[in-house]
Amino acid sequence: MSCHVLHMTAQKGVLALYTPSRSTHSHPPPLPPLANPPTMASSQCFIKKFFSRFPEFQYNRSEDTMAQFKRLALEKDWPRKEYKKEKKALKTALVLQFNHIYGESEKEMKGWRALCRAMGADPIPKTPIECMRLFQRTNVNLVDLVDTWRTGNNVPTYPTVNELSSYTRNTEKYFPRKHAKAGGLLKFLLRKILKS
Repeated sequence: MSCHVLHMTAQKGVLALYTPSRSTHSHPPPLPPLANPPTMASSQCFIKKFFSRFPEFQYNRSEDTMAQFKRLALEKDWPRKEYKKEKKALKTALVLQFNHIYGESEKEMKGWRALCRAMGADPIPKTPIECMRLFQRTNVNLVDLVDTWRTGNNVPTYPTVNELSSYTRNTEKYFPRKHAKAGGLLKFLLRKILKS
């Protein structure tokens, strides 16, 4: 297996990042804060902006994005067409949030470093290729990597692709297969699915 390839799972036209791993399901210990992390206000801006369109909805920044969307959908009792439209708008917010937190270039170490820190990697690899190798040994969900900056929750890892797939289905934490607003780093991660 090439160290340049990140494997992912594709289901129903949506994606969740995974890579082969022999580790057990774990929650990595928290690491010291990044030197220049996004502020809480800026790191939640796109997700919060989506939910702020519904002023009567009780937004909770410490709750997972998809759990909040399910709660909102239940409160609104949207017809199927409206539900799909709003879910698509939320997916756009997730893509923009990923770009904001991790950057848009797959060639810059800054974005990889932030991804590795969010995963709880210690020590953090020194090059993008070393980061790719780390991701080859780790099964992790992309939505969790976005949510962690807002919720403060550790990002769980999974020992197998099947366990990650089951988690992704149960929580509905999918990224869109393709999105026009995806930055280079996210496109790089998502593009690998299409080649797998």
